[in-house]
Amino acid sequence: MKKKNFYKKLIRRISSAVKTSRIPRSFSKKNNNVFSNEQHITFQVLMQLERKRFRDMERFLELLAEELRLPKVPHFTTINKFALRMKSLMIEGLIANLVKCNRITTVAIDGTGFSLIRRSTYFSTVVGEIKRFIQCVASADIKRKLVTAVRLRRKKRNENIDVDYLMKNTKK
Repeated sequence: MKKKNFYKKLIRRISSAVKTSRIPRSFSKKNNNVFSNEQHITFQVLMQLERKRFRDMERFLELLAEELRLPKVPHFTTINKFALRMKSLMIEGLIANLVKCNRITTVAIDGTGFSLIRRSTYFSTVVGEIKRFIQCVASADIKRKLVTAVRLRRKKRNENIDVDYLMKNTKK
């Protein structure tokens, strides 16, 4: 694990990014809100940074309980459910606030396709079924290893069409 001061600075940076992204304290007014959205996001970032599952980080979170202002250490399903509730637009805005910089970065754009059916191509042509397909084109910052923008399409298209959209979102 890295030094404790690094984590304190990271937690402060995440909390300021959450405030500037205007993410609400909680998504529900009626539920028992033991942990705020800011704390959930902090958990997610720490899990990604340490490359560990949440079950492996309990001792680590106990050390940072003061800095995170935790009443107790959350259960791992709490974090998983929060990840499902979080909207992609909020995540993109949060990433933009965390990574703000004025320097020039190198961005790579790449695309791939996914078949939505599990049948063989021969069987599909014999039966005459329509091919279902999703194309994903993403741009990523090479130095930070961070995905900056994603574009999904239902048809096979040339990837060059999405370059303008990806560059605009990467700029944000």
